[in-house]
Amino acid sequence: MDPPTLPNNHIFVQIAAYRDLELVPTVRDAIAQAAQPERIQFGICWQYADTELHLIDLLQNIPNCRIAAIPAKQAQGLGWARNKAQALWDGEAYTLQIDSHMRFAPRWDEMLINMLAQCPSEKPILSSFPPGYIPPRELVSHTPTQIRVTHFVNQWDLRPQAYGDLSDCDAPQRGSFIAGGFSFSSAQVIAEVPQDPNIYFTDEIPYAVRLWTHGWDVYHPHQVVCWHFYNEGDSRVFNWDDNRSWVQRQNRTATYTKELLGMEPSSRDFGRYGLGSERPLAEFEARTNIDFAKRTINGVVADSPNGKKESSPLEGDRTCENELLILCSQPNHSDAQIQRIIELAEKSLDWNYVLRVAIKQGIIPLLFENLIQDNKINFDWQAKRDLNREYHGNVLNNLKCQKELIRILNLFAANNIRALPYKGVTLAIAAYGNAFQRQFCDLDILVDPDQFMAAQAILIDHDYQALASHSDHAWDFISSHNKVKVDLHRYPVPKFYAFDLTFETLWEQAQSLNIQGQRVMIPSPETMLLMLSIHGLKDRWWRLIWLRDLAEIVRANPDLDWDYILTTAQKLGIYRTLCLGFKLAHRILGVEMPQVLKESIADDSNLDWCCHYLSNQLLVPIDKLSKNLTAVLDSCRLELGIREGWQARRSYILLRILAPTRLDRNFLALPNALFFLYFLIRPFRLLYQLVLKGQ
Repeated sequence: MDPPTLPNNHIFVQIAAYRDLELVPTVRDAIAQAAQPERIQFGICWQYADTELHLIDLLQNIPNCRIAAIPAKQAQGLGWARNKAQALWDGEAYTLQIDSHMRFAPRWDEMLINMLAQCPSEKPILSSFPPGYIPPRELVSHTPTQIRVTHFVNQWDLRPQAYGDLSDCDAPQRGSFIAGGFSFSSAQVIAEVPQDPNIYFTDEIPYAVRLWTHGWDVYHPHQVVCWHFYNEGDSRVFNWDDNRSWVQRQNRTATYTKELLGMEPSSRDFGRYGLGSERPLAEFEARTNIDFAKRTINGVVADSPNGKKESSPLEGDRTCENELLILCSQPNHSDAQIQRIIELAEKSLDWNYVLRVAIKQGIIPLLFENLIQDNKINFDWQAKRDLNREYHGNVLNNLKCQKELIRILNLFAANNIRALPYKGVTLAIAAYGNAFQRQFCDLDILVDPDQFMAAQAILIDHDYQALASHSDHAWDFISSHNKVKVDLHRYPVPKFYAFDLTFETLWEQAQSLNIQGQRVMIPSPETMLLMLSIHGLKDRWWRLIWLRDLAEIVRANPDLDWDYILTTAQKLGIYRTLCLGFKLAHRILGVEMPQVLKESIADDSNLDWCCHYLSNQLLVPIDKLSKNLTAVLDSCRLELGIREGWQARRSYILLRILAPTRLDRNFLALPNALFFLYFLIRPFRLLYQLVLKGQ
């Protein structure tokens, strides 16, 4: 690409976007925050699926957008997409390379041009990892950072990471490494060092080396000009989600990169994507204390321990991994247990499994607290990075949910709707001490049953989409602008679980909680123990965090009214349900069982069986649990055996086992006049389903 004349101060913003719904808000925010919006020109490689076709029209309606629209099935990776975006350059003087999920500081264009002018180099380029934001525009941090590397991943890939604080500096600081999601320079860089379409992902180190050898100097901005959305979760689709050949493509990238950086011999002609001739690779290595061929940093071999992972002696054996997960979930540790955590963490574990299960079990903050917070354990670098990312992603999510909860409660209060949020944000603050120490994914809000329809209408009027009624007691909603999920409850628990406390009673017993200076009413801790015990039984206590919740409520409330708890539990017929939760927490997590419960269940053999049954299912994936006839009978034994009295058991059979569901209506459509026939159809459908599973 020949550099055209650059007579102006226009900025070419290049974006490679893969099926990202944050793209349009990113472009709009860049324009809205610019000091001179008219000088901002966009070059966007938009890789879309059919469900995202409409975004092309939205982008075309934005001034100064040049778009290369490509079906996602034709996409070939990040380097390829960035190269396509650069092909849209039309002679602008400056270029800004960003990701498709960003927000901007006021007058960001002016700030970048001024900072670039402060850099004492003929060819400077500004780059750093921006701080995070939560959509739509909650800015989490304002700290400018530098970039460093610490390890080789898979024996070839260096991953840059943010560190430090440049807030006290009065000019950009010299660096060596690039962040692909944010770099700003003269647009001459597009002509001299174009993005390499041969690299699938992990392009930052090769690009940093190519920049150096072509005479470009990296500087880290001392002022924050933009923010990045790091907690992408399920809201984004990645190329490797759609591309079955991504492993082969990344393996080719590994070979390509090792040859480019001299880690392996090569006769390949890299052409315009090779190293430059102004400065040698050896000078970059000397400057950064990296030896690519020897894989050393500061003279020490810096392979990630994950690079040569020992295989488990038994395929699928997760004994050590599961032991670590359970130990980190416990509220108290002896010296021996602390030492055991260290020993386990320093083993060659399957860290992908550990993190995957920790996410499902809701214990990422507990894992972070035990393995990283005090920085005393030396374990797999890549796992530590991933755990850090998950933890801080959880912090961002919880901040977003906390803010949204306050907004919803204010809407309800303005319409005189009484609401009691529970679990989620309020449980984290009330029991754990702050909103970040507990992992959660949605907001549970109980409203006065008489106001349930009005509460639904308010959510819908304020950008919430009704998903479905997942039971007789709650309805799911999701926000269209920040993707927060709300479970709106008309009753605390399903009707087939005994819980006859009215909303009036719960409201009268509620206590206040301070959230960001606002007084919020939540159920009393005594009521929460009863509700969580039923909730745990309903879902088979399959998450470790639910057991830890019981311990944290007791710890945070040393003056619990146990007389009320036990009397109410007996009155509602859930005394054994309450005992089961604490007995299981004691067995799995070593939680001290309240003496008043311990004495009354000492000789309850059926409760022992229930506890043993649930313990054996812990950490077993739901899709791996047996579904044969024996498993069905054991499940019925649990549900019926834990109930107190035949009236409670009869209600469960009628309302849970025999009551028709949506699946029965899908199985056979009947007119309303024949609805009663579903009570006859359901047993046969269940039997038929059981036979199929048995086969």
